[in-house]
Amino acid sequence: MGIRKIEKKISSGKVTKYLVEVCKPKRVRRMFDRKADADKFLLECKRAVLAGDDFYFSDKRKSTFKEVADDWFLGIKNSRTEKTASEYDSILKNHIFSICQDVKVSDIRESHLNRVVELLKDKGLQNKTINKVVGLFKGVMIYARRQNYIVVNYCEAFRKLPVTQKAPLYYTEDEVHRILDANEENPIYPILVLIFNTGQRPGEILGLWWDCVDCEKKEITIKRSQSRNLVERTKSNRINVLPVNDFVIDVLKELHNSRHDDTYVFRNIKGRNYTADHFSQRYFKPALLLAGVAYKCFHKCRAAYATLFAERGGDRKVLQKRLNHKDLQTTENFYAHVTNKMAVEGANVVSLMGRKKRDSHFAATDEKSKLEQTS
Repeated sequence: MGIRKIEKKISSGKVTKYLVEVCKPKRVRRMFDRKADADKFLLECKRAVLAGDDFYFSDKRKSTFKEVADDWFLGIKNSRTEKTASEYDSILKNHIFSICQDVKVSDIRESHLNRVVELLKDKGLQNKTINKVVGLFKGVMIYARRQNYIVVNYCEAFRKLPVTQKAPLYYTEDEVHRILDANEENPIYPILVLIFNTGQRPGEILGLWWDCVDCEKKEITIKRSQSRNLVERTKSNRINVLPVNDFVIDVLKELHNSRHDDTYVFRNIKGRNYTADHFSQRYFKPALLLAGVAYKCFHKCRAAYATLFAERGGDRKVLQKRLNHKDLQTTENFYAHVTNKMAVEGANVVSLMGRKKRDSHFAATDEKSKLEQTS
């Protein structure tokens, strides 16, 4: 019973691990990244031996990959949305279990992950989709390592496939005006006004109830989400009290006066509530066709709001609060895209030159502006 220091060579240098070995009553080997964790586990093992407790020596290494994956999924599914949990379950069943369902988790190697990747490539899936599967596979293996199902995670160093960065997609200000102008008589016009003026998620707009609308205070409360069924929480699990502008309030007042409904704010012409799963195909695409705007998914309306907000000099922290993001990095990376206008303005933030050149430059600029005024 003791601790052995192990140094492993990797491409970026050396990694030090600490291996705890226990021979009796059962042979147990556990690897730790920190010496302190290894010391703590060894002390617990010694106490267990003295107490005659066999708890620390339960053999998990015989568990199959499917058993560990099911255990992992059971632990995380309640912290994910229903749609995300369903996607994870589908990835495991359709892409991963076919390769390593009955393989012992202790026998999983990088070659198994390579076989999964090759299988997905044969199916013609894009690298971005394959990386999602790889991330899930590695997540299960990280869980197995933390729960002591395995001593070493051999898939830890597996690199994801390269993905070509595409230009960010969002609706420009001109496209937003064309969409709104062409659909003023469309029944979904109030929904378009709300999403382009607030940037909320489509499901949260469609799941809005009248009890969350306060026209006197000019604010709405986002606390529900509508997909196929109504969910009594948002994606971030946080209630968002959102101040709105006069355009939104006018639209909501007009809608409330024309239809006294005590539940959903938005209903279709048949009196049924909209569902986010079908709204884009059934209602949003025809609205874009009417405006002559190329289709980008309904969620890009949210990106359009964030980009226009940033382009007008809005504070990033305020934008994070309005979009109800937990992390400011998410707001900056995925929504506040740098437009050409912002890039040009950024070029003029710092302008340095010699005194004589600077004076002649400003003199020429002033003369040009005077000529423009006289003409």
